[in-house]
Amino acid sequence: MVASTVLVLAGILLTVTADSATDCMLLKSAGDFCSSAPQKKMFYFDNRMGICQPFMYNGCGGNTNRFDTRQQCLDTCKGVSGSARPSSNGSPWVLADKCHSEKFLIPNGKYAECRAETDCPEQHDCVNRVCCPQRKFVCSLLEDNGDFADGIDDKPRYHFNTGLNICMRFSYYGINGNFNNFPTFKDCMAFCGPLRQ
Repeated sequence: MVASTVLVLAGILLTVTADSATDCMLLKSAGDFCSSAPQKKMFYFDNRMGICQPFMYNGCGGNTNRFDTRQQCLDTCKGVSGSARPSSNGSPWVLADKCHSEKFLIPNGKYAECRAETDCPEQHDCVNRVCCPQRKFVCSLLEDNGDFADGIDDKPRYHFNTGLNICMRFSYYGINGNFNNFPTFKDCMAFCGPLRQ
């Protein structure tokens, strides 16, 4: 009787552990807005980077990769590993030195050229004959992981989250994406921190 009870409990524990690991492998889902529950800060496990990240949960729906606290996320997802990454050292991004900034990155290393302000898109200024995005525009862009490219490693980067008013780590997949992409937390906060409310 005792042995069968122990086996049943062990089976339940293995099932719960397997379900938890599955939860941790799900992509982040903010859910849907609904009148029955307010939007709130929660945590999800970013399986590509192996860390728990904050996000704004909209209140309804979503998936089970959602935890009330960072510690609950860490306890549940400890030991879960993400998917394999491609291998290489290359990166098509360059620092925005032509824009008098080495804080943010230029997508794919390609500047748009200009001769006057009218040559640039909205929320960009013509500086040193290239179109440079304005600070408020850069920091307001949503996190964009970009796309995978053969032979390019995904890299940890930082983006400014206007909802949480802080820079957050994310995984950049190698190409495309947007300007809200900083090599370090310090660079991100130095560039976008002054815009905090």
